[in-house]
Amino acid sequence: MNGWGGGYVTDVPYTAGWYRNQAPARIALAGLLGGACLPIPTGDDPVHLLELGCGYGYTAMALAASNPSWSVTAVDFNPLHIASARAWAADAGLTNITFIEADLARWEDHPVLRAIPEMDYVTMHGVWTWVPKPVRDGIVRLLAQKVTAGGAVQLSYNSVPGWTDMLAAARLVRAVGNRTTGHSGQGAQAGFAMLKDLIAAKARLFESRPGVAETVTMMEGLSPAYLAHEFMNEAWAPTHMIDVAEALADAKLDFVGESDLSDNFPRLILTEPQQALVAGQPDPLLRQMMREMCAPRPIRQDVYVRGARTGTEVERMEALLDLTVALTAPPASLVTQAVTASGTVRLDLSFLRPAMERLRQGPAKVAELAALPGVAGAGVSVGELVACLSAANMIEPTARPGTEPSPTAMRFNRTAVRRLHRTERPDRMLGAACGPTGMPVRLTMLELTILNFVSQGATNVAGLMALMGVKPENQADARAQLTAFMEETAPVLRAAGVY
Repeated sequence: MNGWGGGYVTDVPYTAGWYRNQAPARIALAGLLGGACLPIPTGDDPVHLLELGCGYGYTAMALAASNPSWSVTAVDFNPLHIASARAWAADAGLTNITFIEADLARWEDHPVLRAIPEMDYVTMHGVWTWVPKPVRDGIVRLLAQKVTAGGAVQLSYNSVPGWTDMLAAARLVRAVGNRTTGHSGQGAQAGFAMLKDLIAAKARLFESRPGVAETVTMMEGLSPAYLAHEFMNEAWAPTHMIDVAEALADAKLDFVGESDLSDNFPRLILTEPQQALVAGQPDPLLRQMMREMCAPRPIRQDVYVRGARTGTEVERMEALLDLTVALTAPPASLVTQAVTASGTVRLDLSFLRPAMERLRQGPAKVAELAALPGVAGAGVSVGELVACLSAANMIEPTARPGTEPSPTAMRFNRTAVRRLHRTERPDRMLGAACGPTGMPVRLTMLELTILNFVSQGATNVAGLMALMGVKPENQADARAQLTAFMEETAPVLRAAGVY
């Protein structure tokens, strides 16, 4: 690593990616489901959004491209990230986003960052876990100064006890990596190779923790850049939710919910005895700790509000019923159970099929979906309906239903394909910017590439295969994938307003 990084990985840039839990609409929805009245941005509402630790800025740019009326600011410690993000934003024609290179431990010394206005939303992906205490302290000071009254903060972080079984493995990866010649990504890969050898040798530590082998197998296929930033930072430390809450309390921030929406409903993730035990605890933070013991997850996606207004249950219900959502994945992809950060949702999700068929026609209000035959009698609340649709990756809130696809969003998508097609795997999950929804729609790199050609006029599978230069030996598989996209996915994306 370079010396100026202070123990933070700087010799390998981070990966580009879309993280939908950072979208303001989902943050506000998490607040509503958790009992706080947060307005969900609609239409041309002016929104000030700040992302801390933005990396290449994909999430921030995709949101800016989807919402021209917003003002987006993105901050990162690494000058390579910021230089690349600025060039990308210029290439995509984005004029409503500002990138700032700054050390958050000393942000008050940075005149541009010190001068930014109060923010409606602040988001952080992974940062809290990866940085030392002086940086976390700087973040809290920034939040105290820059989050507006009623504003929301969303942060994801590696959590305890969900990471407990992997702690020894993670420390070994960093130890091996620090002793390996090459960049941090190569070091992390060497560490994972040693883990695989230990697992194959039936090391007792890993034999007693069967989930470790599964996690190692899943992670070893990820990019070296991701592994470097997840495991090679010297300050890397999973943390307890209550420790995060107590730190953010110094910025007058209160925990209100989780942007993994289904995790706001205990009956979706806990057994009945666990639900009863947790419900009997009056302290909200202790309830969260108890839930972590019952359903540990390696990553939390928490939402905090500076001055949370609870309102009434009727007010929150009216806001949920008035929410418009759009279908963003083919109904055929609906599975009967959805996987969340806490595991598998404990409901048969087949009751969602009537909602899928209605949404195939176009966006709809939640009130209409909740009243559909087959949904109304399913025994789920309106909030659970929205959470289950989201957990199944089938819907997103939509800010401007019925409007035309946004040229700015489509230009960003074309720029993303041009910049990433050589570096990202076809199955890498990204997001297509979308003006009508006001937030990107989850697509893989391959799907985003296909969409790029479709939005430029490709109308059939043969034309797509020619434009993509599919090799003869791959034509059978490619034809099947492209046919499925054109018949199932493309109509959904068109109805949502992606193109």
